[in-house]
Amino acid sequence: GILLGIRSSNDLYFYEWSQFNLIIKINVSAINIYWNNNSSLCCICETNTIHILKYNSNIVEHFIDSNEFPEFGIIDAFESIFDLNENIVTGLWINDCFIFTNKSNRLCYLISDQLFTLSPIDKYIWLCI
Repeated sequence: GILLGIRSSNDLYFYEWSQFNLIIKINVSAINIYWNNNSSLCCICETNTIHILKYNSNIVEHFIDSNEFPEFGIIDAFESIFDLNENIVTGLWINDCFIFTNKSNRLCYLISDQLFTLSPIDKYIWLCI
């Protein structure tokens, strides 16, 4: 993604690539992270929850340009769009639409905060572009 993500058992840290300054620390036990193509949206997956976040690049760019980073990160670097109790197996972004399969064998998609089920599936499938 546009940021370097490093996880511990209980936290996810995002850093900017050029000087490795801390952008934000998020208290999640991340298993996977999916960015959309233009890096404006991010899906952080935990065991039973997904978080859809909007990346506020203008705010982050302001701090990068000024080279003044808050000690504990940029609080407004992300905006929470939607949280969902879901156990994702695989997922991908197509523009602003997040498509995923879950442990309940369903093919679903999210647009903003709207969840839709496309189809139940009878076997494991892997989503890829």
